[in-house]
Amino acid sequence: DAEQEISGGNPYVKPELAYGVDAYYEWYLKPVGILSAGVFYKYIKDPIVSMNTRFGSKEFNTPIFDRSGYLFNTNANGDKGEYYGIELVYAQKFDFLPDYGLPEWTDGFGFNGNITIVDSEITLGDGRTAPMTSSSNYNYNTSVYWEKYGISARVNWQWRTEWLNSYGDSDAFDRYWDGLGRLSFGARYQLNDNFEFFFDANNLTDQVGRRYRGNESRVYEIEGFGRSYMIGSRFNF
Repeated sequence: DAEQEISGGNPYVKPELAYGVDAYYEWYLKPVGILSAGVFYKYIKDPIVSMNTRFGSKEFNTPIFDRSGYLFNTNANGDKGEYYGIELVYAQKFDFLPDYGLPEWTDGFGFNGNITIVDSEITLGDGRTAPMTSSSNYNYNTSVYWEKYGISARVNWQWRTEWLNSYGDSDAFDRYWDGLGRLSFGARYQLNDNFEFFFDANNLTDQVGRRYRGNESRVYEIEGFGRSYMIGSRFNF
């Protein structure tokens, strides 16, 4: 009652069906690496979505509380939805660097990266169109690493643009997560086949998550968990 919200299931939700097709070109690089480009398309019938509507029923009313106008959080079916986009991938270990006169230890460097560009659309039960939930238009991940002499060290950066979290009565009440990037670092030292030391550091730029309704000026939640670190050892039998 304090939040004036009701959460509940929906026994009338139908299962969603998805049909997809994709095409990729892959070029394998010596000695270890890949260059890939692809396109994809997915059609979804009766997509299941998270919906925020007005409860609209007096069933839970009491002499003190009129709950018919509370926000109702539930699942529902859209009419149809679709995703389509492209994906680019490049990954390679740079063991050829010593061939250019650099020290031998430089052949431990490598790079992994991928970019996904997506567009999506859903037709909701009321005929309104909107993006599909959890779908960012741009996602990219990059990783620079060094692996040699039993040591593995890696710096990762991940970024995704804003994405829709749940639907409201109109565009103005749709709930979004704002774009978010994460920087992390990880290191491993393999002492032998059974024992290793590790160190992980996450969210090094101390990013926070922002949620808003309709547009970025209508923020209703900000959450942050700060940086986190983990150090330890593993023993494998």
